[in-house]
Amino acid sequence: MDTVKFAAYMKSFEESVIIKGFESGIFDKKGMVPYKKGKLHNTDYGKAIGIWFAYDKSLAVDYYGLVKKSDGLCHEFDSLVKKGIHVTSMKSPLVFFASVKIETVQELCSDLVADFPAFKAHLIQLRGFKKQKSKQGFVPPNQASIN
Repeated sequence: MDTVKFAAYMKSFEESVIIKGFESGIFDKKGMVPYKKGKLHNTDYGKAIGIWFAYDKSLAVDYYGLVKKSDGLCHEFDSLVKKGIHVTSMKSPLVFFASVKIETVQELCSDLVADFPAFKAHLIQLRGFKKQKSKQGFVPPNQASIN
């Protein structure tokens, strides 16, 4: 998946699946969202994912360890900091990308289903995760050289 198509798909995915799923109650989990950017934000993976997405309410998405915040959540953090409150994290609605199933994508936006597996594979590849398989199944990376 090329960079332009990836960015366009991500924007559509966040608008049509993440936000729509949150508003309809499909994604209703809450979790601690860090105020500061993490180490992953300074990598190529972080640059491809981005720091925030357009949504006026408090919401965050965890893309395999990189937390992307809505601009509504960013404004909440900023308002607390302007009041002089020391903030390291905040409990907020949090969607874990790894838990989004293709059936959920189908239910929320059927136009995105065809490219969802490629999008997910591209995210995993960008993140640097590699699956090494042998005849016995998955081999942990520290044991891959033994086989």
